[in-house]
Amino acid sequence: MALWICMYPGGAMKKFIIFLILAIFFAVSCGGSKKTESGESSKDNKSAIGENSSGEDRDEYDGYYDEEDIDPDDLPLEEAVCYNNPCKNMPNSTGKCEFDGDNSYICHCEKNFFWQDYKCVSPCDDNPCDAIKNSDGCYAEDRKTFGCNCITNYFWDGEACLNPCDASPCQEHAKCYPYDSVRYGCGCDDNFFEEKDECVSPCEPNPCKKVGNSTGKCTAKNLTSYTCECKDNYVFTSDNECVSPCEPNPCAGLENSTEKCNTIDTHRYSCGCNKDFYWSDETGGCLPLQECSEENNEFCKDSESKLIWSPRAGTIEQPGYVWALYIEDAKKYCESLKEGGFTNWRLPTIDELRTLVVNCPKLETGGTCKVSEKKHCISADCYNESSCLCEGESSSDIFSKFGYERYAQYWSSSSGAFEYSYRNWLIELEGYANVFTFDPFDGYNDHYASVRCVRK
Repeated sequence: MALWICMYPGGAMKKFIIFLILAIFFAVSCGGSKKTESGESSKDNKSAIGENSSGEDRDEYDGYYDEEDIDPDDLPLEEAVCYNNPCKNMPNSTGKCEFDGDNSYICHCEKNFFWQDYKCVSPCDDNPCDAIKNSDGCYAEDRKTFGCNCITNYFWDGEACLNPCDASPCQEHAKCYPYDSVRYGCGCDDNFFEEKDECVSPCEPNPCKKVGNSTGKCTAKNLTSYTCECKDNYVFTSDNECVSPCEPNPCAGLENSTEKCNTIDTHRYSCGCNKDFYWSDETGGCLPLQECSEENNEFCKDSESKLIWSPRAGTIEQPGYVWALYIEDAKKYCESLKEGGFTNWRLPTIDELRTLVVNCPKLETGGTCKVSEKKHCISADCYNESSCLCEGESSSDIFSKFGYERYAQYWSSSSGAFEYSYRNWLIELEGYANVFTFDPFDGYNDHYASVRCVRK
């Protein structure tokens, strides 16, 4: 053999040696593994490498021989096949090339693409989901199988995007809720209640259409009871009627009254009063507004701020117990309040609450505390304890125009941006004067405080 090889001169000898190595390698490979019809190796399961493999347990060759003087013919076969990196510009390839142990190479493919017949392919290449009703795109399950993403409330069953509610399986006056492609649940419509597998309502047929002074809107409370929406200044009674204590008008001809009557409930009403007067009750009529002070801490006016304050609301004191309002309920309370003959009450801003502060120059109007809706400073950065806090020597120290009040925390309508949410500012006037916000992420979802509604 040695003498025969010496007969080949120069470069021809080098090429012959490479060809001989290839022939030996090919013979060994043919004896050690078999090819499937698709050309895949059954011995090494090479498809797993083509399907987005990281190739950590194999050597990768990505064209890292950069020297111009290297001849690919001088490299070992496993390095030579990827020397020019045929994967670099291949569509849907990551650009990584690997010797596949069979005188050839494989390319790493992008997600949802698979190596087959020297290409990165996907069962979604031809967009098979475009023909599927209610689908929203294709995804590859393996090199031959695809699935379709479905629009909201539709589910892929392997062949179609289905919603079991399309067949209207629920009873009348019920809504259908799909769980998957075959399972669903039923729930009664608003104003209806389930009874013996049926959805029924005392508002069906509508009894309010025949009620005088009703808008005709019926709201079911339960299976048997309902309420009718009444026209403005009328209220619905337990006798299923819309009535008003303002008919006939009891405010007509009343001293210091505007003669406007406001219904409070089925029997109570309030009369609108002239400027600087307020409605006390049916027996007292319209009385002069008193200045807010420690002695007059109920319904009063503050001449300095030109604000009128309602009595402290939302508080029911019992031994060792106080009940107040959550912020949303506080807003609704003021918006629906009919007191003193007025209907335009609202929750005060933090600036308006600060007009109630006494004995704390920092927190009084114009003080060093920056928290102010008027000055557009109601975020977390606006609060500084040294500029906003006045500490008393005992819980009975007075910091409010109303004097000492137990549990003197009051909601404001002012809310600012904080790290995770918008928070409403409150003012504290019991034992010390300060402003603060409620943090809904600090262990509790609710914070309760007292309310004083305001109007100008």
